[in-house]
Amino acid sequence: MSPFHSRHALIASVALIAALTTGPNLTAMAQTKTGKARLGPWGVELTAMDKSIQPGDDFFRYAGGAWMKATQIPADRARWGAFSILGAQSEDDVRAALDEAARGKHAAGSASQKAVDYYRSYLDTTAIDAR
Repeated sequence: MSPFHSRHALIASVALIAALTTGPNLTAMAQTKTGKARLGPWGVELTAMDKSIQPGDDFFRYAGGAWMKATQIPADRARWGAFSILGAQSEDDVRAALDEAARGKHAAGSASQKAVDYYRSYLDTTAIDAR
């Protein structure tokens, strides 16, 4: 499995474990802090538009041309757009929640402790390589 796919598998697995916990521990930490939309007021980022392009000539560049000019695709990604950005932010939020949970104490056998143990075993590349 490629590192990209294994990272997604880990994040998805831990997010599922966190979502299934009955306590507020991991799920509460993963919630957004502001509750506000990250894009424009309607979910459309108007500053991304390139109004120098006529919409009838090339609507794609009209609607997102300014964003395309200003945005560089990260080196580790094949594509980059609004959904990719939101996905990456979700990964970062889950990672931050797990890092915070890993610093705390949890009851042995609890869902939170299992998620932290799973996360730590994923990060232990020395043990993974030895196996």
